[in-house]
Amino acid sequence: ASQHGKGCTQRIRLVLTLSGLPVKTLQHRSVGKSRSARELAWPDFPLVLTDAVGVRLGDTVFAGLGSAGQAWFALDTMAAAPCWQPPAAFPFAMRKGAAAAAAEGKVYVFGGCGYSTPDQGLRQFDSIACYDPQCDRWTELPARLPIGMLGASAAAIGASIYVFGGYNKSHFH
Repeated sequence: ASQHGKGCTQRIRLVLTLSGLPVKTLQHRSVGKSRSARELAWPDFPLVLTDAVGVRLGDTVFAGLGSAGQAWFALDTMAAAPCWQPPAAFPFAMRKGAAAAAAEGKVYVFGGCGYSTPDQGLRQFDSIACYDPQCDRWTELPARLPIGMLGASAAAIGASIYVFGGYNKSHFH
């Protein structure tokens, strides 16, 4: 890691996330006062993960969906021996290419594509799901995206979440 600006000596977390390969930490140095600067290693992700979502909420990293189906995993990065744990599975239609962000203590998943039922064709979702780690429960919000989105990005700034980019099948016809 390099220094940028006066007094900035933080190290970064560099994580390998290549399509078709397990998530693997290449280097991890603590940032801030909560851990020492000793070298730490995170465990490999339990599945091959593609087209998935991942977010950080406090000291916990959440990841799943995509090639993991409805599986959802949590990693407490401050645990003495961090390991991926399976909290409540995503109870809605499996989806790939969704966007996710964390705000106000919750994780939000936007859009993606998948099959609502096995006999239906592939569709893009306009739904928004919310995961509350305090009660380990998913809910679907009544709000909808303006159109079904695939491959969008999401970022939280304070209590606001911005969803941008991505595409919708109707834009290609």
